[in-house]
Amino acid sequence: MLEFVEAKSESWKSFLATLEWTGKEITIALTGGTQNTEATGGNYKGAEEQREVRWEVKASTAIAWPCDGTAAGQFDEFGGMASGAAREISSALGFRQRGPRAPWQLISEAHDEDLFRHLADLRAKTYEGAASRVAQESTFQDAARLLSPVVEEVLRSVNDRLLLGSGRITRTEADSNAEGKEVSWSLSWPEQVSATKKATGEPLDPVSVVARLRPSHLHGHLGGSYFGDWPMQILTPEDARRQAPIVAVIVEAELHQRVFEAGGNWRLVP
Repeated sequence: MLEFVEAKSESWKSFLATLEWTGKEITIALTGGTQNTEATGGNYKGAEEQREVRWEVKASTAIAWPCDGTAAGQFDEFGGMASGAAREISSALGFRQRGPRAPWQLISEAHDEDLFRHLADLRAKTYEGAASRVAQESTFQDAARLLSPVVEEVLRSVNDRLLLGSGRITRTEADSNAEGKEVSWSLSWPEQVSATKKATGEPLDPVSVVARLRPSHLHGHLGGSYFGDWPMQILTPEDARRQAPIVAVIVEAELHQRVFEAGGNWRLVP
């Protein structure tokens, strides 16, 4: 709608009033039409007053809220807001009624929250609200601790199903200026230990799941020794349990890679 405003010395005030009105109308549309029209302070403030917020409102806040990383206090103000909004998105996304879903869709959609929280981190320049490097490293270490029983469960399952229970699981930690912090869970077994890489003749590596917090990254990633960088957004045991399908995919890819490196040696799987 185009509205003509009579030109006068203070006509700019009409423009500001139009912006304020537009913001309220957008908030009403996003929250489903029940928003108090007198809410001021932007869409997020209006949504807070409503207290029954559709997840899209918080999603847009968590991902797109402006944050100047050089300004004092911005991390505390916006980092905490983005992290909190992302967690609210997490609870909403996992329980939305979408009708019958195929198993692969349920697994894939369960990880929507990891992506939203990862994007919120990048926007706010925090790791689940942690701004300082020390705090980010602490968040990573806590995440690895929560993830450990999940990874070990997946590795035990693979060992029992595919390796006749002959494997051995180990957990190691590393920290260096070049690579940052790493936590690795490895599965080795007799056929792998006695094999070599066809290209180099070097010993064949075990199957590994690796959590990394690289020096240039503000949040952790989960992958294998060979490839992979999945978001590592873990604050609770439930967050860790949600990573089980990803861990299973990593282990499958790692096992295939070992067979390939050994020159297609199918006998690696007894």
